Amino acid sequence: MDTAKALLVLAADDSDDIAPYFFGGSKQIPALAPLLCLPTTAGTGAEATFVAIITHAAEKCLLRDTRLAPRLALIDPALTVTMPPSVTVSSGLDALSHALEALTSRLANPFCDTLALDALARIARALPRVLDEGSDLAARSEMSLAALNAGLAFVNARVHLGHAVGHSLGTYFTLPHGFACVLCLPAILDFLREPCAPALQRAAYVLGTDDAARGTAHLMAQVGAPGVGQATGVTTADIPLLIGIVEREERLIGLSPRRPDARDWERIFATSW
Repeated sequence: MDTAKALLVLAADDSDDIAPYFFGGSKQIPALAPLLCLPTTAGTGAEATFVAIITHAAEKCLLRDTRLAPRLALIDPALTVTMPPSVTVSSGLDALSHALEALTSRLANPFCDTLALDALARIARALPRVLDEGSDLAARSEMSLAALNAGLAFVNARVHLGHAVGHSLGTYFTLPHGFACVLCLPAILDFLREPCAPALQRAAYVLGTDDAARGTAHLMAQVGAPGVGQATGVTTADIPLLIGIVEREERLIGLSPRRPDARDWERIFATSW
């Protein structure tokens, strides 16, 4: 779906270079032909957003303009039934990161909070179920709706530290996006405990626990999300390398209500191994 958005931009301007249209670039996104989206996974929420992430020159770059919003989205959970387990989990974890990061973003707001919490509750119920029984259409429906609501939440409230890790390390180590975005998510929630206390209390409630970070870690363990070491193949001695890679994601880091310094990142990575 993101590829379709980028192709519409290129077709509208009869161009073959997408880079000038990236957020903050030299060209404005023109009027586009209508876009119809039919998601076949349950995670990205791209059927409801006016953004697209394009990997360009080994970096994940952003297209962002309301003209990128699909004219129509047809969401049929039956189209997700044939996803293999690894894609089911990775895309579901992407939706999880969207919900939790939107809820704890510097731009969080009551409208997006409602959508994010609804998505979080559905993911907690349904993601383990669809992993155990991929043909469970009721659980697939829950995940499709969760992905949609989490997409609506994050396109307004935005994402931050989880996606900073996901974009940077995901590209560097060629990781599935959803797995990359949750690599450090419980540790990030713990890091945000003070500035995001009310939001994290609400998240803990819908996760059925008294602590959002622990509840998130439990859900991730249920579905087999890897830690940093397993996913990247590096050792704790390489944490300075990881920090250097992640700190390049200035745009996303700036959307966090608390900014980690190098020592904070060291703790986040060390507790996410």
